[in-house]
Parts: sequence; structure tokens; C-alpha cells
Amino acid sequence: MLILPGGGGGFGRVKNGLPTSGNFIVRTSQLWINEGFNYAVFGKPTDMDDLDYADRVSEKHLLDLKATVKFLKSKSNAPIYMVGTSRGTISTAHILVNDTELALAGGVVTSSVVSFKKTGALPKQDLNKIKVHVLVYHHSADACDLCKSHEVPNIVSGLKNAPIKKLMMVSGGSGASGDVCAGQHYHGFIGM
Repeated sequence: MLILPGGGGGFGRVKNGLPTSGNFIVRTSQLWINEGFNYAVFGKPTDMDDLDYADRVSEKHLLDLKATVKFLKSKSNAPIYMVGTSRGTISTAHILVNDTELALAGGVVTSSVVSFKKTGALPKQDLNKIKVHVLVYHHSADACDLCKSHEVPNIVSGLKNAPIKKLMMVSGGSGASGDVCAGQHYHGFIGM
């Protein structure tokens, strides 16, 4: 699986071979590995300060993602799933929409950007072009203005050609604190 963190694409320092960010799908890296997944993180490119919304739907970013997937395929025959959280869901959808050659296995989007006012928001992308399985995973108490849970069904309704699409709206967790759009809040499934 290729992990696409949110925010500007950072994943913290690498310590003992693992990233250290508090980002949901990054801080849980050891759990994924313990379950037997091949786990790779796509961070912000070295020639950029940040992966902004517009950057994540650019041709340059798509070429970087495709090159990364091709590299991973050269190392393993295992199926590759794109897994993004928050702003990383924009990148995940972008490559799934534009994949004509990589034979990706599917995608998972968590805490998806759904606000129509943001460039690259998932409901604004051509989701009907996605032809692989997609899991949409979201916390019902996500308070991030760009990721409101009541707008998440717009993603699923756009996945007209995905052979399997599933929405999992979850609740629970504990210890939410700080920025409501960050990993230590329900946006980042804290305490789950």
C-alpha cells in the first residue's frame, strides 16, 4: 500500500525505519506492518515546500505518483492500494481517476476533503473514471470545515464505475485535542 499523508505531505522524521508524524495513517504504520502489509509513504517532493491542494491535482504530481508506483511494482508483485487521508485523499483520487496503465488494486480515502470550495476536493474530481474498489472511511464527528461528514456521501455517489465501493462512517475514540483538522482530533481518528 502506498500511503499519502494529509497536510503538506510531511511524515515526520524516520526513526528505526518508520515515519514519526502524528498523521493518522502515518502514526499507525507499525499496525499496518504487523498485519502483513507492505507499507510505503509518499511524502512531499524535495523540490517543493508543501503539497498544496492545486499541487495534488497537477500533472507533475501525477507523474511523481506514477513513478513511485512503478518503483514499488519493481520490488514486489503484491497488489498496490492507494491510501490517503485528508489532503492525501485528493492525491489518491487524482491517481485513481487518471490510472490507465498501473493496474492499481484500489483505494482507501479517510477524512476526505469534500468541500467544493477547495481545488481537488473529491466530489469535484471525475470519480466516475475510477474502475477499482474504493473504501471511503470517515469519522462522524470530523469537525474540519473541509471534511464535513454530511458531504461524504457525494464521494460514493460519484464512484459510478467502481466495482465495489463502500462508505464506513465511524464514531468513537477519545482524547481529541488541538486543531480539528489535524491528526490528534476526530479528523485523525484519535483514540481509535
